[in-house]
Amino acid sequence: MNISNCNLQGKELKRITKHQAHLLWFDIENPNDVNVYLQFFDEAPENLTLGSTPPYLSFTVRANSNRSMVYTNSAAPTFIKSLTYVITTEAGGSSHPASYCKVQCGYTK
Repeated sequence: MNISNCNLQGKELKRITKHQAHLLWFDIENPNDVNVYLQFFDEAPENLTLGSTPPYLSFTVRANSNRSMVYTNSAAPTFIKSLTYVITTEAGGSSHPASYCKVQCGYTK
């Protein structure tokens, strides 16, 4: 198991790489008093502009909540090598980024 703890500030991009992973999971902590939107982009360029590309996966993380999500590559048309994720306070990208949201992620080989 490879675990990465990611604390995102603003519109910072983080890349998760899984080598021959069979299952990718996320534990999301959102202590904010507003909903945040977690968007995943498959093999997105590093200079991605928010809202410029439809997210491959998108989740709403409710205010003051914790949630766990599981993603398997079996749902993808092709093998997913990596995912880039963005957190904002509005769906589709926003100029008002989430002030704080913790994402713990890992994968099994």
